[in-house]
Amino acid sequence: MPVLYKVTFELDVQDILRRQEINKSSRIQPTLKNVTLELIKNKDVWLEPTLAYNIFSIAEVQPAYIILQNGQMLHLSPATEILKQASEIAIVICTIGPLLEKAVDEYFKSGQSMKGFLLDGLGSAAVDSLAQKACDLINSDAVSGGLSSSSPYSPGMHGWSIDNLPALFRLYSPGMLGWSIDNLPALFRLVPADQISMSLTSSGMISPRKSIAMVIGIGKDMKQRKPEEMCLLCNLRDSCRHRRYNELSN
Repeated sequence: MPVLYKVTFELDVQDILRRQEINKSSRIQPTLKNVTLELIKNKDVWLEPTLAYNIFSIAEVQPAYIILQNGQMLHLSPATEILKQASEIAIVICTIGPLLEKAVDEYFKSGQSMKGFLLDGLGSAAVDSLAQKACDLINSDAVSGGLSSSSPYSPGMHGWSIDNLPALFRLYSPGMLGWSIDNLPALFRLVPADQISMSLTSSGMISPRKSIAMVIGIGKDMKQRKPEEMCLLCNLRDSCRHRRYNELSN
């Protein structure tokens, strides 16, 4: 079960602002840009990017579930459609740690709302970048074995309802990325969440909030999609604050 600490990645001003619904260059005032650049410069103060994953061989894929070689059954319907050609599945969890969300709260409490607002966007963009780093890592492992990896899939994508995940997990992202779990043992037996300081709160939420979980198919000729194309597959594509699919036509 590989665990990677202090994962490095780049952050872009535009990605941070997009995360806070500032998509048009005409809305990017010099002050916003300067503060964002300052936050990026000091990002290591707040970010503790860590990821963990595990790869399992698939024994059988059915419309409503998959069975791993170890006998574990995962109810992933209808996401199993994208795994039907996969011989393996990677289950990945990523977090940037709790420091950033604490700093965001402190900025707002001290009246520095702009910094708090932009730092929150930096955290969300950092989770995006960390997730992409994890995807690149899984794909590199796959390619080294003569295979390829699919795009990452999380609940809400490709018809995968967040209300139909009894065996794995439920992921939601109403501005802050976080996730609750209906069947915690089923997930925690598969990835070492405790090793990256992820825990379940009394209300059923995973802490830290700035975290994400994904499944990735591994096999022959697995399909990769651009981020904009993934937005088109998402159930929330018409209402999500952070959608990118409009970029396809701009």
